[in-house]
Amino acid sequence: MITIKQIESPAVVTDGVTNVNLYAGQTYTCEVPEPKSGIAYQRPQFTGQIVSYAVGDDYSNRINKPYSVTPSNPEKVAYLTDFNTLGSLNAFGTNERFTDENGLQVYGIGYIVDHLTGLGWSNAIFVGDWLGGISNATTSTLGGFTDWKLPNFKESNSIFNYNTSKGLNYAPFNIDHSGIQTTSTTFMNPTTYAVTMNPINLTSSFVLKTDTGSRNMQCRNHY
Repeated sequence: MITIKQIESPAVVTDGVTNVNLYAGQTYTCEVPEPKSGIAYQRPQFTGQIVSYAVGDDYSNRINKPYSVTPSNPEKVAYLTDFNTLGSLNAFGTNERFTDENGLQVYGIGYIVDHLTGLGWSNAIFVGDWLGGISNATTSTLGGFTDWKLPNFKESNSIFNYNTSKGLNYAPFNIDHSGIQTTSTTFMNPTTYAVTMNPINLTSSFVLKTDTGSRNMQCRNHY
């Protein structure tokens, strides 16, 4: 950032070594450091889906529900020291990766903030087909929020714990991870077949074509 200022009266400025004489009416410029602010989150990427099969699928969300702009000069960068612990402080001043909307571990309304990615999650499961999952998410008003979405594969993958056999069966989620359906798909008829997360072996993840009767989570861009 450059600040331009016109001198109203003579002055001398110094860096401790060199004196510079400034005269009335003279204009000078100086470099002003940009103040640090905000947190740079590790945003899950969109999947690269280039066709929209329904309003609210991954391509649609990339256009209509993008992540907020990363701070140009962040005060902090979100990273982990272990799966549940941040290496830097979250927005509430703690090292907890997951908190509720108040920075606590109460989860009274079932709302979970992931301070690594900046996403907010519901730990409720909706059983239904792909279009039903999208509709349930986009019409949800949980916590007073109206911008819920069905997560894409990479967003869902970001909260899977591959270090153990737990998948999503860990606090605060405590969810059976089998058959969790995602909003991204590359199949031409997602109302018949959709992409489902099926981590058969939790050291690697498999994305399988599955009949649409499945289980859905919902998330939103909290930060």
